[in-house]
Amino acid sequence: MALYSNIKEIAKKKKVTISQMELDCKLAQGSVCKWDKHYPSVEKVKKVADYLKVNINKLLKEEEQNERNKSDSY
Repeated sequence: MALYSNIKEIAKKKKVTISQMELDCKLAQGSVCKWDKHYPSVEKVKKVADYLKVNINKLLKEEEQNERNKSDSY
């Protein structure tokens, strides 16, 4: 899963720290970094996408490609 990596990259480009984003989005401190291992709710991902002013698909982009690759190998 690459969700956290995508968020981290976009936040860096927008000069926003993950901690500040979590605070502004009213997410638990340190929760976003766990999103590569645990699936967050759609509402939480939407909050982050809106905060970063990107389409939710941009956050999920690589993750979807990896999932397709896994299903193709079965």
